[in-house]
Amino acid sequence: MMLDGLLPPRVLEATTPEERMTITRRLSRDRQISPFPWIGAGMLVALSVYGLWPTRAERAERRERAERSKNPVFVYIQPRNTRMLHHLSFPVSDLARSTAFYDAALSTLGYEQVWADDTAVGYGLPGGGDLFAIKLRPAPLAVPGEGFHLAFAAASREAVDKFHAAAMAQGGRDNGAPELCPDYGEHYYAGFVLDPDGYRVEAVINSPV
Repeated sequence: MMLDGLLPPRVLEATTPEERMTITRRLSRDRQISPFPWIGAGMLVALSVYGLWPTRAERAERRERAERSKNPVFVYIQPRNTRMLHHLSFPVSDLARSTAFYDAALSTLGYEQVWADDTAVGYGLPGGGDLFAIKLRPAPLAVPGEGFHLAFAAASREAVDKFHAAAMAQGGRDNGAPELCPDYGEHYYAGFVLDPDGYRVEAVINSPV
């Protein structure tokens, strides 16, 4: 409403309807507000009580919101403690063989068994939940071919080297010795193996030494 020039600043700057009502009554009593030809004192109080005209701060906020709507900026804030993938599992044909392989390989990266039963084993950070699991399934397995791989995060290049060596010692097959891979990034250092069932796995660190 266009009341800026009609009402005293003290009324316009009130922050709540109750405050507007109190100031309006006081000014009306002291004859500092003259009745408008089209709005009586009672209507003025009603407007104050029910907030039918905005305060100066509210009007400024509306103007700012209108300006923002002309040039919207979309910002995505990732919720705290979230990640893109929750967990992943591989079907395996021999649980004991795969458990020995992943126990040895993942321990070099700081991961360990976090649960196990007769048909599956889950791996993750000590004291945490499983991020990766292996589950016994009848052979033959449909192991994905080229284009599929799983990369485990390493804390150092030395850990990548140890992962590759441990995996090879537990029946893994070499799929790429540990080295810098400039095609993937300036600091991308990784070692690649095939696990006992033929899954393509790697350990990688992608940060400066």
